[in-house]
Amino acid sequence: MGISKNACLALLILVGVKVFSQHSRDVRFNKLYVGTLAQIFDSLSAASGNKIIYERAVFSNENAMIRPSNETLMQVMDDLSHKYRFSYLKDDASGNIYVYSRRNEFVDTEEESDEKSNISIINTRRGTVSPVKFNYTLSGQIKDRTSGEAIPYAVISVEGTKIKTNTNVDGYYSILSIPNDTCTLIISSVGYKLTRLYLSPDLPTTNYVIELDPVILNLKAVIVTADKRNLVLSSTSDDVSLIKVSPKSLAELPQVGERDILRSLQLMPGVSASNESSAGMYVRGGTPDQNLILFDGFTIYHVDHLYGFFSTFNPNAVKDLNLSKGGFDARYGGRLSSVCDITGKDGNQKNMAGGADVSLLSINLYLEIPYKDKFTSIIAFRRSYQGAMYDKLFKKFNTSTASQVGRPKMSDRFAESFTSTVSSYFYDLNGKFTYRVSDKSNLTLSLYNGSDNLDNSSSPGMMGPGTGSFRGFSSSNNDVTDFGNTGVSLKYSRQWTNKLYVYNLLSFSNYISNRDRTSKTTIETDTSTNTMRIGIIESNVLTDYSYKNNFNYKFSDRHTLEGGTQLTRLQVKYSYSDNDTSKILDRNDNSLLTAYYLSDHIKLIHNHLYLTSGLRISYYQLTNKIYFEPRLNINYKLSDNITLLFSWGRFNQFVNRVIREDISSGSRDFWILSDSSRVPVSEAKHYIVGSHYETPEYLFSIEAYYKDMKNITEYTQRFVSAPRQVNYEENFYIGQGFARGIEFLAQRKTGLFNGWISYTLGEARNQFDVYGKNYFPSAQDVRHEFKIVGIYKYKHWLFSFDWIYASGRPYTRPLGSYTLTMIDGNEQSYVAIAEKNSGRLPDYHRLDISTTYNFPLFNNLAKGTLGFSVFNLYNRKNVWYKEFQVIEGIAVENNVSYLGITPNLTFSIKF
Repeated sequence: MGISKNACLALLILVGVKVFSQHSRDVRFNKLYVGTLAQIFDSLSAASGNKIIYERAVFSNENAMIRPSNETLMQVMDDLSHKYRFSYLKDDASGNIYVYSRRNEFVDTEEESDEKSNISIINTRRGTVSPVKFNYTLSGQIKDRTSGEAIPYAVISVEGTKIKTNTNVDGYYSILSIPNDTCTLIISSVGYKLTRLYLSPDLPTTNYVIELDPVILNLKAVIVTADKRNLVLSSTSDDVSLIKVSPKSLAELPQVGERDILRSLQLMPGVSASNESSAGMYVRGGTPDQNLILFDGFTIYHVDHLYGFFSTFNPNAVKDLNLSKGGFDARYGGRLSSVCDITGKDGNQKNMAGGADVSLLSINLYLEIPYKDKFTSIIAFRRSYQGAMYDKLFKKFNTSTASQVGRPKMSDRFAESFTSTVSSYFYDLNGKFTYRVSDKSNLTLSLYNGSDNLDNSSSPGMMGPGTGSFRGFSSSNNDVTDFGNTGVSLKYSRQWTNKLYVYNLLSFSNYISNRDRTSKTTIETDTSTNTMRIGIIESNVLTDYSYKNNFNYKFSDRHTLEGGTQLTRLQVKYSYSDNDTSKILDRNDNSLLTAYYLSDHIKLIHNHLYLTSGLRISYYQLTNKIYFEPRLNINYKLSDNITLLFSWGRFNQFVNRVIREDISSGSRDFWILSDSSRVPVSEAKHYIVGSHYETPEYLFSIEAYYKDMKNITEYTQRFVSAPRQVNYEENFYIGQGFARGIEFLAQRKTGLFNGWISYTLGEARNQFDVYGKNYFPSAQDVRHEFKIVGIYKYKHWLFSFDWIYASGRPYTRPLGSYTLTMIDGNEQSYVAIAEKNSGRLPDYHRLDISTTYNFPLFNNLAKGTLGFSVFNLYNRKNVWYKEFQVIEGIAVENNVSYLGITPNLTFSIKF
């Protein structure tokens, strides 16, 4: 005998009512309740101890009044439901009350988009709908509506509950234990409209694709509402020290020639913005090599273009970026400070698309080509050209960094005849090709190649009197630097079940740097020809082959287990010579690095406590040791708006960028593998505490950190007394250090005018026995850093600015010179140096502004953007470093400044 669904539902309600009455028989209500329905629900829930779950946005708009007389909670709910026309249901398993049908104010359409408030509403309808499924699972993928690209790390929550999850890197999601199939989902992602999805019994429970609308600058007036989410950069209150970036919104920030994702991160607290000569990040007192930079799973070891003024990442090829400033998860390893995980764009899945950016510095082209529903691709290419802006940057950074050490001194008569022909450019190429094997699995090939070629060599003019050349003599100066990265990854990922996601990834990464700054002189006589080549010859090659396996298993909506394996073969070659026959340093090391990791993510105390514990175990072949790296993150929701954070962890680094101290021509650096003697495996411990207060409009954050570091390495020749008689391998020195500080962030996330203010109070110190027992400021020590960012939108226009202030960085001062008489009777001059980093450069500050105008092209077939920006508007002469000359035993210092006022114009088109 069959029973209808309605009869089953009625029976379920009756049983629930009976049980509910029994549970609530001791609670009686005898007072007047006045307010919105939402406020009354909250009051009844607090008084009875029964959780009432409802759609706050729906029930916050209607005022209500009720005065029960010695009534149970069920009787009060009955009275309210009849008077104000809603339905409710008691869930016996959880004891919760679900108010599930009040949708009359929405129109009867499958989908609508509220452009004024930047809220998307999906699956709206009239009338009441009774739930059919309870405590069920919904899974699928979240995509960009315009391009069909998967959206990684989007946040999905069930309104009125503590149930929350994130999409993975491929955009897949799985929400367990949804109370019923008439609940509301809230989906958010940086750069996309906040989306409300109203579930219904007729929606599929597996492979359900949710499409989000990108936040765009409307070509008409924008009306501000409280729910508008239009973020450029965002700190999230759900994770410790995590920053999310929307590459699509980078155009809203002041730029110099290029949109730059790493330079944009420098506008956030804890990431220093006062070093214009490096796109690499100095995170919480760390150095750029202590940051793990991943692009689609392969490691990028060098992130600079054009002497570090720009980063190597083409924003047109980037889909998503997360920066963890400390306390990062156990799946990441091999670095001491931070992790920057970048996901490349897959390409438009729905239509062919493309675009171009042309600035005073470079040309940037990209093309996205789909094939049916199975294949997407994107190719992006950027190349500089030697226009006025490029030449200005090249001359500033090249002239400042060029070393004349070791070159023969010529008379003015000869020097004037030398001419320099600059041949310089940078480029980068990205490609990504994705094949969708099925609805649940992808095969992805990602490629990257970027390079800088900088040539400022010089040669003499024509022979003749006054030209600087004569018969039998010739000379030329080489000044060539080239460096670059190559990366490849092949990834197969699959959502095996609603609970299990697995990926396997093969990757290759290669970094090459060559420098030739030598002088070649040839002297011919009647009987012989003598050639001398002196100066700097340097080569650094790093190769990384890796295999990674990762799994993610969800036991429930409160418990997830993640783990995996990583195998890496590393090889690093480095040679450094002061001429073509005398090598100062020559190393060729290789090693196998094996790692296993496991992370347990669990929610406790009614989902108020989010605990992540993890362990990473690494075996490093060169030292033949096993390294244990435990991690712990605690997130406690004190209220809906206030979150308390704590993190502790241990981290090791096996491949290091060692600083080579060079007082006369600026510090240099090179990559080298840790070993068991000269360059030990470095170690850091992180301690982080903080609190975030977040509303739909504002975010206030404070975090304090302490980073304890051991076995850090530096290379210096300042203690060499007889350069030709020592083993230069002995010039590696081992020390320790710490970094500590406190960060403040106040961010307005909504409205026509938004932005943030941040302040960091920090200290970074090192100690090396060779310099003494006392701690001294490290080169990246910046005590105060203050940043203001503002963005204003008006119709077609967008205006933005940033102002940065930072206290001066330390440097080592020369005191003078002294002369020693060698055994052979020759005299040798040396420089007397003050205590390590005992001096301070002047304070750093600058103001950048930009304006952008958006307009349609070709009858709305394309979008055009014209941007104008000014870097360092008031032309502040910020000091980069000090150079000096010793004149009669006195050290004379001169300031070498960073870039002055620099305007730029950019035109972009997208179709």
